[in-house]
Amino acid sequence: MHLWDKESGKLADFNTNFSFIIYSEGRDSYSDGLTFFLASPDLPPPSPTDGVGIGLASREQVRGPNFLAAYKFVAVEFDTYRNRRWDPVEPVREHVGINVNNLTSHNSTPWYSVIKENGTYSASISYRSSTQNLNVAFTGFNNVNGTMPVQQHLSAIVGLEDQLPEWVEFGFSSSIGLATELHVLRSWSFESMPPFFIRESREPNKNGDDSKRRGRSKYFSCFAEFKWINHVINDGENLALGRAPSLEEVKDALFSILIDSSLGPDDFGSSFFRVCWDFVKYDIVEAIAEFFS
Repeated sequence: MHLWDKESGKLADFNTNFSFIIYSEGRDSYSDGLTFFLASPDLPPPSPTDGVGIGLASREQVRGPNFLAAYKFVAVEFDTYRNRRWDPVEPVREHVGINVNNLTSHNSTPWYSVIKENGTYSASISYRSSTQNLNVAFTGFNNVNGTMPVQQHLSAIVGLEDQLPEWVEFGFSSSIGLATELHVLRSWSFESMPPFFIRESREPNKNGDDSKRRGRSKYFSCFAEFKWINHVINDGENLALGRAPSLEEVKDALFSILIDSSLGPDDFGSSFFRVCWDFVKYDIVEAIAEFFS
């Protein structure tokens, strides 16, 4: 994933939703949990394997002098076991935390989980570059039988461009220790808005038409990067008529190309289209108008 753009300094927005089960099969003793993470693409697997880092890193690795400097990660942990060195003080055991290049959470809250019951939890994690807010909404249960769900929240201000490399991998990790539990990912969706599509605030025009033209050209070149503009302007009918395509024609052409498998696997194209269209359509109009002027 392209998390931030080095040249412009812009940062991506993203949102992920998933549901999962953590189940001890009725046992009173269990560990260690699961995480959703973003990390350096070369983050190595835990070695030796243990449950402390919930699949992100081992106790031995994080104690090394250079590991956390070389391998970056930001994670939301659903932690089911209290490790004295890294986790909140008693009586908190199960908790949700936001970890920033550390096994100790930057921010955390008790999690009303019932691991002994076979319950399904849901979570939504979103990041907004404009505020640098990493927000986590998740469910727990407010009774021991796991039949009365409750909504919980956690957030932190994190400048991801300062904590992670420009390109990152993302996904899930989990681990068990001497005590065990089952981890099941039941559903998952992920959407992101690449950093080059994040809209800058519009300032008063201080340099006349030249600054407006540069701004429009920037958006136009951005869409040319996705190779859809040739599909639109090379249409024989449009060129014969000498007219700019309508917004609906552009929308149809853009959608047909974005859902093509050459631009990404699975549902990437349609998800990208849904997120971006309303956000950038007026800049598309300006760019096309300038191109045909």
